[in-house]
Amino acid sequence: MCIDLVMEEFFVQPQHFDGAENLHFRHLMIILAASLPGGVLALFLRPSLAVWVALGIPVSFMGAFAVMGPIGTSINLISLFAFIVVLGILVADAIVVGESGYSLGRKGVPPRKAASSGTP
Repeated sequence: MCIDLVMEEFFVQPQHFDGAENLHFRHLMIILAASLPGGVLALFLRPSLAVWVALGIPVSFMGAFAVMGPIGTSINLISLFAFIVVLGILVADAIVVGESGYSLGRKGVPPRKAASSGTP
């Protein structure tokens, strides 16, 4: 029993967006990427603490990108994995420090003293 198979080549033309549509899509993705972590954190934490934790994420990434350029490091699979690991550490530490400061504040410690004492 012989089966004849025929393979045909085909080419899928990529869809190109004009400049305005592409820029609108990028702005939408930036807003979504910025609001999702803050929204998820706000579900489980106090909203003020969630804002501070969410603000720490882009600040740390901008600092990393600012250092990566001058030292000649590229963005590859290993550096992206390191970003994910550091992001988890950053969020976990920020939650621990924020909640520690909050619990000290509930015990009557002044806000500045509670913030500085909340860091391990």
